[in-house]
Amino acid sequence: MTWFALTLYAYQKTGQATTLSLMGFFHFLPLILLSPLAGALVDRYLMLLLFGSLGVLLGLSGYLLPRVREAASLLPDAKEDQAPAP
Repeated sequence: MTWFALTLYAYQKTGQATTLSLMGFFHFLPLILLSPLAGALVDRYLMLLLFGSLGVLLGLSGYLLPRVREAASLLPDAKEDQAPAP
């Protein structure tokens, strides 16, 4: 659900279909590349340890994502530097 909202937000901000395709590509690329490795790890090691560490990583990402957004809001907007259209 978050991925869908981010793609809509990116399209709304840029108005380009390229943004949507790049968002989709970079969303599914780690899933495709890491799925075989993750499957082997889950089969081999304790699931509780893996799921616990995954929960910690998800919690950290939920904590850090708003901080990154705050830092990005401090950057100047590129549209402000452009001259107004005639």
